Amino acid sequence: MRDWWEENIHYTVYDPDTIRRWYDMVDTYVVAEAAIYYPDDTPKIGLYFLVTKQGLLSGVTKETAIAEAEQVIQNIAQEWGARVEEQEESIQVLFDWRGQEIERRPVKR
Repeated sequence: MRDWWEENIHYTVYDPDTIRRWYDMVDTYVVAEAAIYYPDDTPKIGLYFLVTKQGLLSGVTKETAIAEAEQVIQNIAQEWGARVEEQEESIQVLFDWRGQEIERRPVKR
């Protein structure tokens, strides 16, 4: 697993043996994620790059999903980070491992 910071964005890219289950989707795994913080250090936007068990069974390997997510995560996080101050509520944005947006949802507190 690799994690690093760039300004207000914390990145995590998992290894094949450290990917974790996504908490509310059956047979779905997080291969990479980025947390974008508001200037006061409050987490504001969570970006999650996912692969499903179905995807893995159809020929996508964990290594491929991780590598492809790693190629797109920084550009997508920087785009979202540029508008963090405009974001009124904390949200989660789900992507497939290639960077295709799947869903946006407010963070329940």
